[in-house]
Amino acid sequence: MLESSGSMLVISIDLETSTEASTLTNSPKPSFLTRLESSKAQKLMRFMQPWGVLCSTLILLLILLLLFMESTRRSIELQESEEGRVQTRVAESWRLLTNVARGNSGKISALEYLNGQSIELTGIDLSAGDEESAAWLADIELNGAVITDSNLSGAIMTGADLSGAVLINSNFTGVDLSNADLTGVDLTGANLTGANLSKANLSNANLNRADLIGAQLGGAKLTAANLAEADFSDAFLIAADLSNTDLTLAHLIGAELIGANLTNANFSGTHLIGANLIGAVLNEACGDESTSYPEEFQALPLCDE
Repeated sequence: MLESSGSMLVISIDLETSTEASTLTNSPKPSFLTRLESSKAQKLMRFMQPWGVLCSTLILLLILLLLFMESTRRSIELQESEEGRVQTRVAESWRLLTNVARGNSGKISALEYLNGQSIELTGIDLSAGDEESAAWLADIELNGAVITDSNLSGAIMTGADLSGAVLINSNFTGVDLSNADLTGVDLTGANLTGANLSKANLSNANLNRADLIGAQLGGAKLTAANLAEADFSDAFLIAADLSNTDLTLAHLIGAELIGANLTNANFSGTHLIGANLIGAVLNEACGDESTSYPEEFQALPLCDE
């Protein structure tokens, strides 16, 4: 039984194998048309391949162009938005400056912002009617500011930084600028009558034709300043440093110059009648024939000698 069964299994396997071989042998071969169509398809694919790369490149470039245009649009929108914010802030700053209010009232930030935008502050009026309504601008930073033909009379500006500022023909009557930084400032024709400039730094400042009648300049530093034709009548310049200054045609009538440093100062045509020069240092200082001196004061050497 086992052998018979094994013979049947062998016969069955042989029949199956024979059938499969017959099937493979009898399968139809690809026709000529089929081979031709396959060849055309391959040629078409080879032909289209470069065009496909080109189309892909063009699509990529188009996408990049669209992205660039969108980025540019957003950049312009942001710029316009920023410009709008700046214009709004500028308008608000000007509103604060023109608003009559006591003390600071946002004026410090308004002035500093406008100056930071390089906007000239010509013609502003922050004058005070009395001490209570004085503009409080202590420690304000306005270096390089342009504040011409303006009125800041009575303002409190202690410790302010106005270095390099242009303050031509402005009104600083009664202003408190003690300990302020005024180096290189241009105060040509400015009115500083009764101003407090105690211990202020006015080195290299231009005070040509400035009015400082009765001003407080005790301990102030005015080295190498242009003080020609300035009026310091009755001003307090005790222990002030006026070395290397040009005091040509300046008025120092009745001025207190006790202990002041006037080394190498030019007093040509200066009016010193009634000035108090006790203890003043006048090394290398000079004047001319038109210089007027206090009584019993020895004339200075002539500047052209």
